Amino acid sequence: MTMHLKILLPFRVFDDIPNVKRIVMETSDGAFGLLPQRLDCVAALVPGIFTYETESEHYIAINGGFSSASHSSVKNRHSHLTMAVLFGNVGYRYQ
Repeated sequence: MTMHLKILLPFRVFDDIPNVKRIVMETSDGAFGLLPQRLDCVAALVPGIFTYETESEHYIAINGGFSSASHSSVKNRHSHLTMAVLFGNVGYRYQ
């Protein structure tokens, strides 16, 4: 099982990533991770490092926003995560 990740900026789609195995993000309550088939959730993101794993691990610096995760049983049983960065830009993507 994998997830589909979409990263949105206020003015464009930063990235649209299929086959994500794991996601870790920073919130005001601390860091937490998402795996496929997780229950739906919404989280406010704080400045920090957003991490996701496909075939390798990737890191993105963000300075705030929110994430919305939902599970779709209609389309290949994938989970979908949309992350909107509301407060400025995302940083350089590291692998």
